[in-house]
Amino acid sequence: MKMDGFMRRFVSREKIRTHLQGIQVQQLQMRDWSPIDDMRLSEKDENVTKTLNTHLHLLEAYTNLYRVYKNEKLKNDLTDITTLFLDKFINKDNHLNLFFDEKWNLKGHLISYGHDIESAWLLVEASRELKNEKLISKTEKTAVLIADTFIIEGLDKDHDVMYEYNPTTGFLDSDKHWWPRRRP
Repeated sequence: MKMDGFMRRFVSREKIRTHLQGIQVQQLQMRDWSPIDDMRLSEKDENVTKTLNTHLHLLEAYTNLYRVYKNEKLKNDLTDITTLFLDKFINKDNHLNLFFDEKWNLKGHLISYGHDIESAWLLVEASRELKNEKLISKTEKTAVLIADTFIIEGLDKDHDVMYEYNPTTGFLDSDKHWWPRRRP
C-alpha cells in the first residue's frame, strides 16, 4: 500500500479528540468504537478514561509515523501530544501521573518507574523528530529531572528498576518485570 493510502486509512480510523488541552484519547473502546465499562488493563489499574500508558503509546506511534511521513497535521498532532505530556502528565515530583478522569482530574498517585523513564526518552525523541528547538530544550531539561529522580528512587541495589511505588500506602512493589528492566 502506498503511504498516502495508508495515511487516508489512518486518518479515517483515528478517534482522537482535540480539546483546548491538546490531543487526547479515550482509554479503551470496543471494535465499533463504543465505550466499554471496564477500561482497566489490569486489576490494579484505575478504571478511568485517560491513562498515561495509552498516551505514551500514542506518542511513540505518532513519532515513528512522523519520522517516515512528514505531514503538517501529523506534526501538529505530535506537537500537541508532546505538550500535553509536559502540561498534564508530569508532576512536580518528576514522576508521571498515570490515571485521569474525563476532565483531567488526577485519579491516584501510583508511581511507575518504568513509565517514568520511558516517557522521558520518548518525549525527547518526539521533540527532536519535530525539530522544535523550544520543545527540545523543554523536554531535555524535563527528561534530566525525571532521570535524576528515577536513579535516586527507582533503582534497587543491583541497579534494576523497581516496579511501582504507592506513596499513599507506602508500598513498594520491587518485583522485576521484563519491560522496565535494565539491559545487560
